[in-house]
Amino acid sequence: MAYKDDWILWDQLQRRKALALPSDKKRWEDEKTKRMLLWIHQNQSIQQDDQPIWWLAKQRASVKWLVSIAYDHKPPDDIRDPFYVNGDDQENLKPSVVHALANAELYCLALAHIYADPNYSQLNHWGVIQALARKGVYVAEPTDVALTETTLIQSSPLRMSAHMAVTEAIMTLYIKEVVTGDRIANAVRRLRDVSKSSIGGQSAHDVEEALVIWINQSCSALTQMIADTKVSETRVEFPAPSELTDLSDGIGICSLIACYCPDSFDWSQIAVNDPISVADSLHNLQLVQWFCQTALPYNVCHLTLEDLLYMHGSVKQNVIAFLAELFYLFEVRPAKCVKVPGLTVEKTHDGIRHGGGLRRQGSLKEKDKSTRMSLKEAKTPKSM
Repeated sequence: MAYKDDWILWDQLQRRKALALPSDKKRWEDEKTKRMLLWIHQNQSIQQDDQPIWWLAKQRASVKWLVSIAYDHKPPDDIRDPFYVNGDDQENLKPSVVHALANAELYCLALAHIYADPNYSQLNHWGVIQALARKGVYVAEPTDVALTETTLIQSSPLRMSAHMAVTEAIMTLYIKEVVTGDRIANAVRRLRDVSKSSIGGQSAHDVEEALVIWINQSCSALTQMIADTKVSETRVEFPAPSELTDLSDGIGICSLIACYCPDSFDWSQIAVNDPISVADSLHNLQLVQWFCQTALPYNVCHLTLEDLLYMHGSVKQNVIAFLAELFYLFEVRPAKCVKVPGLTVEKTHDGIRHGGGLRRQGSLKEKDKSTRMSLKEAKTPKSM
């Protein structure tokens, strides 16, 4: 699987070109540079065997996602983190995970979970690839090895590029099954009603655009919900993302969460400065991670803060998978903390829960008797 241009920074500067003051443009350029340097610095310790940093970041996020999906988001404790650090301070896959990749166990479990069908549990690698093809998803051929059963069963060394190709295909299948056109259309239609938008429906050419439109409408809906409830003396605006790269500042994802989970996520803690700084972005992304680890029935964010902040092109599919999991827990099978915007009453397996309402309140961190700290004082939540 080939990735273009190792050091592509997803360019947020483009949406700031309209700024009139040269000083503002210069500041945003400086912040963009800081983002790149921060990501490089934070990941230097895991660079090994002359592998580029982005490849290791992609590998970590993808394997953690696969393990989570394979075990229905309840992986055994010994592989909750599939990696360990050796004596040379380098990360390696745990032997049990290597074995589960080499014998196709993780792939079979993932397919069996996605389709709730145990018949997928006895396939070999080639059977997994054929099953994906029957679903309209084709595994990309790696550039360094042949995609064969012989290659995939090797465990010493593990042919990671081949396994990443299969994992990426399963991730694509999951996204395809969760984020369907009808589901997105229904969600966007309700959000548009909440936001009282007179703008017609936006059309999406692919899943990525569909998810961005969903988040875009959520930002508008949240803005209108705050205005309607008059919990703020001044009108609060949450910049709506126009493309996936805009999500690296955390505003769009935080707004999405606040729109769907008003009792669990305090919209007033979202940093919306213009232009937004690295510190503001990290603060927002920490809130996202905190929510995923404490409010949802299971953690759906397998990306690090640096992955989300820098958003190298290699993790694009991982970001889409993360958003698809949020869509599943917000729209398809709403978690207990969710109040679906636009629904007056929602029936769930637990009974009846009222739909979207909003009030200003304490955040998750405040509920745990902790205060909003400065970036230097804040502790990054541990990954699950």
